[in-house]
Amino acid sequence: MMGRIWVIATSEASARQLAQEADLDAAEVECVTWVELLRRWPDAPAVPLVLLDWSQGGAQAAGALPFLRHLMDSEIWAVVGSAAESQIAVDAGVSVTLRRPFPPRALRRAARALQRAASPAASSVGGGVAGGGVVGGGERRFEQIVALQRDLSAAPSPDAFAGRLAEGLGEMLKAVVVVRVFAWGCGPEVVRGSGALGADELESLEGPAAVEALGTLRSVACDGAQARSARAGGAASRHATTLVPLLGAGRARGLILIRPAQRSLSREDLACAELVASQAGAQLGKFGGADSTEEDVVATMLRALERRDPTTCQHSRRAALYAEELLALSGVPPGQPDYRDAVRGALLHDVGKIGVPDEVLLQPDPLSDTQWEALRQHPYLSYRMLSGVEFLAGAAEIAHAHHERYDGSGYPRGLAGTAIPLGARVFAVVDAFDAMTSDRPYRRALAADAARSEIERCAGSQFDPAVVEAFKEMYRRRFRRRFRSQAA
Repeated sequence: MMGRIWVIATSEASARQLAQEADLDAAEVECVTWVELLRRWPDAPAVPLVLLDWSQGGAQAAGALPFLRHLMDSEIWAVVGSAAESQIAVDAGVSVTLRRPFPPRALRRAARALQRAASPAASSVGGGVAGGGVVGGGERRFEQIVALQRDLSAAPSPDAFAGRLAEGLGEMLKAVVVVRVFAWGCGPEVVRGSGALGADELESLEGPAAVEALGTLRSVACDGAQARSARAGGAASRHATTLVPLLGAGRARGLILIRPAQRSLSREDLACAELVASQAGAQLGKFGGADSTEEDVVATMLRALERRDPTTCQHSRRAALYAEELLALSGVPPGQPDYRDAVRGALLHDVGKIGVPDEVLLQPDPLSDTQWEALRQHPYLSYRMLSGVEFLAGAAEIAHAHHERYDGSGYPRGLAGTAIPLGARVFAVVDAFDAMTSDRPYRRALAADAARSEIERCAGSQFDPAVVEAFKEMYRRRFRRRFRSQAA
């Protein structure tokens, strides 16, 4: 009988040795050589996990990864011996890297959790660097968001939905969480909490802060009878309650109450709560009558990103506006699904940065190698967050590919030429232009003409030459006039 985990190496002996090193149960493992894998590919089964020994046969692995992903639909992890090997494996498309030595039984526990999940879920274990995840607490938080999204999608009723949302978010934030779903077509009002509900929680769901949250459709923090809007970059007072609206069909369909157990909500906590709320709002529609409008979900995700990193969110909004014009000049007119997906992908391309730790995301100094590895995971994190919402599947592909390069030297998958979606090739140009013409903590903005010259120089290497030609026309029509007026 086939094992649930495939271990692949240059020889069966090496594969068995790796399985033993990882302390995997022999009954769960199928040890396969690269040659044997090629022979069996036409009938390869869908298995939850493929484990590669990158130190032996890395070149074979890099060539085989696209086929492994397409034909087996498996999560792919690689054991590496150094940070350099880890980076090469991640660039080739490995979900997770594990650097030797890793703790006994760590991989077995992770593999069993993956099997129980019944769907791919990247994770990082042991002493290594995460490939498809991020380093430290940010990676755990991101995996919790993905797991909760999957759990909510399986909820059979509004009551179960509210209960799972309260329990999952409560565990994520180490807080008391109460979810109130208002009465609508499918049944009566539902109130469920992650613990015993007290009078304070129930009163907060009806009080002035709740009225403000429902009226403004924004998160509100309140301490006793005093309520104030939660502002980007600021945290609520100690142990303050925060109310986050659940949006559906253009209006509030419920509230999430969050009361931290031991500390106030951080900016990262609030951003994660708002992201979960946007995903939950999108899923409420399966019960009938309260389907979130697509714009609601996009707007809520943007607010979550703004809470996490206002500068990144402002960049996303500007770049998306530029992308609208450049898409039309590149042959993708408004009204087509590809146009809509590309614009949404541009708006949400950096939403995965919600899962990147503060010490990386907010670092004003040059990043270390390890921090840079963590930051390079954000296209994959954006893809996983967006692909869980059905109508954002196309936008997820744009976000996943926005750091690919036309010559194939980009990341995370090393796509080249027309293998990169056109929307991502278009966005790559305006993304770079806006980044170069904006101030950063470590440098001043470039002049517009200098940024345009750099984009023209990189045509054929970083950027699609045809898109660069369209950008030159766009610059002539719009950017040159705008930047000249600013200078005046």
